[in-house]
Amino acid sequence: MTPPRNRRQPEPALLRFRALVEQKYVSGLTAAETAELQQLEAGFSAQDESFYGTIPALPRFRREPQ
Repeated sequence: MTPPRNRRQPEPALLRFRALVEQKYVSGLTAAETAELQQLEAGFSAQDESFYGTIPALPRFRREPQ
């Protein structure tokens, strides 16, 4: 059976990130793995900022007094 066409496979960086997070809580990380995890987190934060930073701030909804 083939997977649905509209379903994307996770990026290798995301797969590595998930593996490192799991390992962190199961058996701990080496210093090199900790550095790699921090580097991946920084990359994801930068991606989020570039995507969400372009969205204008949403107006705050106020509830009118009744």
